Amino acid sequence: MSRVCAFCRSGEGAYTCPRCNLDYCALKCYQSSQHSDCSEDFYKKCVKAELVGDNLSEDARQRMQQILARMNKEDEDEEDEELIDSDDDEDEINLEERLRGIDLNDPEKIWEKLSASEKREFNELLEKGDVSSILPEYTPWWKHKIQTPRIQELDAPVDESFKEKCPRIWEDIPEFKQLFPGKPSDSIKHGVLNLLYSYAYAVRLMYGDYSESCLEFVSIVEALSGESGSLAGVNFDLADTAVEAAASAVNVNSHLAVSLEFSRSVKKDVHEIVKGPSTNHQQYFILASLSDLRQLYLQAVIEAKKPAGDAKQPLTRFTEKPPEVQLKKVKAHLKKIEFYLAWAKQYYGVYAEL
Repeated sequence: MSRVCAFCRSGEGAYTCPRCNLDYCALKCYQSSQHSDCSEDFYKKCVKAELVGDNLSEDARQRMQQILARMNKEDEDEEDEELIDSDDDEDEINLEERLRGIDLNDPEKIWEKLSASEKREFNELLEKGDVSSILPEYTPWWKHKIQTPRIQELDAPVDESFKEKCPRIWEDIPEFKQLFPGKPSDSIKHGVLNLLYSYAYAVRLMYGDYSESCLEFVSIVEALSGESGSLAGVNFDLADTAVEAAASAVNVNSHLAVSLEFSRSVKKDVHEIVKGPSTNHQQYFILASLSDLRQLYLQAVIEAKKPAGDAKQPLTRFTEKPPEVQLKKVKAHLKKIEFYLAWAKQYYGVYAEL
């Protein structure tokens, strides 16, 4: 007998809240007023962890300053001001001045320095699940391209500045014939696209800050790609079907959902990755993406082998504890990524008409 959603009483309770153990059917019910005690507290902790999580890098510190500055500016720009608490007089003090000397690794200290209106706005955004509006714009590495002139001298230096922004390509990519002596299936090119969508989605979702969160990154890719769930083992016949399958997987992983616009932007990302940084380096972004993914899976294997409690994975937007991954599956999928790398190195030309 299937479970019933505890909030709408009509949908299937496919998910269980880890806090109250009640079943829910979708993100809407998870965020409903009946569940606010759990969901609001959860979102608050998640966003705080994402903004000022463990081992804050210099880039993350700067992003935190930008986020809080944007919140402060929006407060100042409001035309219709409501009556606010008396402690809002601190709004007159510059945000940079308020945060001077504050440890940005301590969310409670930062929270204390926000004005009442800033705290209220922050909480409202958490309730709506719309934190992206205060985040500074993120530009993924595959957006860095170069223009190849139509006419150039034979001895002109080749512009490879884009490589500075890219993940390093695996140096020991094997020859495809060493892995598979026969003719590769046409479905391989579509499987690669499915995996690229999952990779690009995870990169954007984690705001490019995932090098120390391999388990979480891999768990997102596993959830969206055709390597797990109901699509495990499925061969895609069309490029559109392969990409759409990964995009649709978000519907059964509501904690990963952002917006339709976000999903569309990731689809464009897949196209940009396939096209590469320039006409002279078209396969570079695919090899860089798969190499980056391979490295993350390698790290995940190492972390997954550690005894419970020994794995040191910083808690971020979606995790209050390190996500669990199935070591056997991760190892198998690592081999498949290496297979895709060998295939892409030799057969990239099949994407010429994409």
